[in-house]
Amino acid sequence: MRILPKGFWTGMREAIGLIAGMPSYERYLAHMAAHHPDRQPETRAAFFAARQRERYGRGKGRCC
Repeated sequence: MRILPKGFWTGMREAIGLIAGMPSYERYLAHMAAHHPDRQPETRAAFFAARQRERYGRGKGRCC
């Protein structure tokens, strides 16, 4: 049985998310802590909802 390196599945999940166009919530939290410690970060649900709106037209109607 081959042992995978530590963090392999985390890295794979992040890579697949980036391929699908979904940024990492954990990376967002680290950025907020480092650069905006005075601001409250979005919840996971709010973070992904905002990224979906940005990606798919900010709520504008689309046919496809």
